Amino acid sequence: MGPRGSRQVDPLSLLFDFLATGPGAALTTLRGLLGVLLGVGALIFFHELGHFLAAKWAGVRVDVFSLGMGPRLFGVVHGDTDYRVSALPIGGYVSMLGQVDGDPDQPRTERDDDFRNKSVEKRFVIMVAGVVMNLVLAAVGFVLCFGLGVDFAAAEVGAIEPGSAASRADLRRGDVVTHVDGGEVLGFQDLGTLAAIADGEIELTVVRDGRAFKTKATPVRGPNDRFARLGVSLAYVVGDVQEGTPFWDAGLRPSTPTRGLHWLNVSAVDSRCAPDTVMKAPAINRALGDLQGRVVATFEEVHYDESGRPQGRELKQFEVDLERKPIFHLGLAIPDQAWIRSVKEGSAAAKAGIREGDRLVEIAGRPVTASNLSQAVRRAGALAAETQDHRVGLVVERKGERQSLEAVLAPQNPQVIERALEGVKGDAARLEVVEEVGQWLLGVIYAADVVAEPCTLPLADAKADPVQLQPGDRFTRIWVEEGTFLWGGERTFDRSRVNRMHQASRLKVAWLPKGASEERTAVVQATQHPTATRPVLGFDLQMRQVTIQRSPLNALWLGLEQTMIQTRRIALMLGAFLTGAVSPRELGGPIQIVNVTYKFASQDSLSKLLHLLAILSVNLAVINILPIPILDGGHIFFLAIEKLKGKPVSTEILMNAQWFGLFCIVGLMALVIFNDIRRLLGS
Repeated sequence: MGPRGSRQVDPLSLLFDFLATGPGAALTTLRGLLGVLLGVGALIFFHELGHFLAAKWAGVRVDVFSLGMGPRLFGVVHGDTDYRVSALPIGGYVSMLGQVDGDPDQPRTERDDDFRNKSVEKRFVIMVAGVVMNLVLAAVGFVLCFGLGVDFAAAEVGAIEPGSAASRADLRRGDVVTHVDGGEVLGFQDLGTLAAIADGEIELTVVRDGRAFKTKATPVRGPNDRFARLGVSLAYVVGDVQEGTPFWDAGLRPSTPTRGLHWLNVSAVDSRCAPDTVMKAPAINRALGDLQGRVVATFEEVHYDESGRPQGRELKQFEVDLERKPIFHLGLAIPDQAWIRSVKEGSAAAKAGIREGDRLVEIAGRPVTASNLSQAVRRAGALAAETQDHRVGLVVERKGERQSLEAVLAPQNPQVIERALEGVKGDAARLEVVEEVGQWLLGVIYAADVVAEPCTLPLADAKADPVQLQPGDRFTRIWVEEGTFLWGGERTFDRSRVNRMHQASRLKVAWLPKGASEERTAVVQATQHPTATRPVLGFDLQMRQVTIQRSPLNALWLGLEQTMIQTRRIALMLGAFLTGAVSPRELGGPIQIVNVTYKFASQDSLSKLLHLLAILSVNLAVINILPIPILDGGHIFFLAIEKLKGKPVSTEILMNAQWFGLFCIVGLMALVIFNDIRRLLGS
C-alpha cells in the first residue's frame, strides 16, 4: 500500500482533477499523464525495438510492430511491416514470419526471411534483444538521473536493535554506511537490499564524525523477517517548524543538508526523567504522554559535509511551555472491544491462529480493549523480548468460547531507549543503549466503528431531522477538509478514529445501517471533549535525505552498478514470492505502475522520474527473461533444448507450453490487477 497521505490514481479521478482545478493544478495533472504515457510507453517501445532491430539484422521479415495488445487502433504500413498502436495498453509485440505463437498451422516456408529457417544463434539474439535493450535503457536512465541528481533516504543509522548484526558490528546511531563489500551505497534502501542478498558476512565502510573505517557484519533473518537484516532503522531529523510556536520561539529551526537535528527525548522540567528515547515521528506523542506545562526537549545536532557524511555532533536542549489543544469527538456509543476484522498473512497473529471475527480478550495475562490494544502489544513485546523464544500468551473469544493461544512477538522497525552519559557534553557526547523498546506488531486490524447502543448523530444542521443510529450500524468513510487533520479527504476506517477527530469539528461521515446494502451520509458537528487533549509540537520529523549527483563518467559506472543491484533486488523478491515469504496480495500490476509513475511525473523532478523508469526497465528485463512459455525467456529455453537435441521442439509441445504460459500470465495479471483495484478502493 502507499504511504499514509498518498493518493491513489484512477483515470476518472484524473479527468475530474483536470476539469475542476485551476491552471496550475491542471498543468500538474497533464504533466503526470504525459509522464505515464511517454515513460511507460518508452519502456515497451524500446523492448520491442530490440526484437525488431535484431530481426532486421538477422534478415527475418517483420509483419507487425505493435505497441499494446488486441485490436489495431491505428498505424502505418511501411514495406512488409505494419507499425500499429493496439487497443490494450498492457504490453506490445513484434510478429515475425515463421513464429508459431498464435498459428500452429502456419505452413513452413523455404524463404530465407522465415524465422524458423534462421540458425539457433540468430534466433537467440532476436529473443534476447528485448531484454538487452531494457537493460541498456535502464543504464542510460541511471546515467541521466545521476547526472541531474537524485534524492535518496540517507544510509544513516537511526536506531539499532540490541543483539542485531549492526549492534555486534559496533554501529552507532548517526553512522553513515557508504559502501558494502566495496560497492557504493546510495541510500537506505540500497543498504537493506545489499544486506538481504548477502551470503554470509559483509564488509561495511562507515563514516563516523569525519572518520572512515571498515567493520564486518553478518545479516540475520529473524522469525518474522522476510529477508536477512542488519537491524537498523532510518534516521529522522527535524523538518518543518511552524513560526510562532513554542519550539520556534525557543530557537528550534529546520534541519539543512549540512545540519541535522535528531529528536532524542522530552521530559517535564520538574521530574526525574527516565532514560531518553529515540523515536520516530509517530511516536513523539506517545513520548509526550500527559506531560503538562514546561518541558525540556533534547536533540542531537549532527554536522555533515557536502557529501552528507557526519563530521561532528553535539546535544541541544530546548525548554518550552508545552501547548495542548482539545480533542473533538462525536459522542457515539462505540464499543471498546477488540473485535478482529482482518489478520495479516504471515503475521504473528496469523501464525498464532487468530481469526477474523475473534475478540481479543487478553495479552500476556492482561485485559485488552480497542483503546489499549497497541499499548498492550508493546508491553507484551517487551516481556517477550526477555524470553528466549519471544512467546507471549493470548486469550481470544471465538463463537462465545474462550481459547488460549501463543504468539511470537519479534520487534519490527525497532526504536531504542538510550541515555546520555552524565558529565560528557559537546562533540564527545556518547549515548549508550540501555534497553529495547521496539515496535511490536501483532498483525491485526480491529473493528472500532460499530455502534453498540442507540444514539443520535450530532448533525451540523440543527434544523435537519434527527438521525438515529442503531446497534450494528457501521461507519465506513469520513471526509475532512485539507489542513484540519493529519490527512484530508475521504478515509476508510481501520482505526479508532470515529469518536475522536482531534482537530476537525465539522466533517462528513458515511455509515452502513445494519442489514442495508446502501450507505447513508451526513454532515456532523463534533464537540470538544471535556477532558482529553493532545500535545502540539509545531514541528515534524522527516527522513534525512541526500542528493546523489555524479559526473557523466562516474554516473555511467554508478548506473551500471545500480542496474546490477536492481536486478538482484528483483530476483530476491521473486524468490521470496515463490517461497511464500512475500504474499501474492502485495504484488502490483499495471494500475499500480501507472499510479506510481503518475506521482513521480507530477513532481517537478525529472531525475526522480528517470530513476523510476530505469528501475521499471530492469523489472521488465528480469520478468521477460524468466523461462516461462510465451515470454522471451520461454523462447530462449526452447532454443536451448533445440541446440542440445539438434532438432526443434515439436509444434504440439510448443503450442501446449504457450497455452500454459498464457494461462499463467493471464492468471498473474488478474491477481495483480485485483490487488491494484483493492488498493484503489482502500480495502
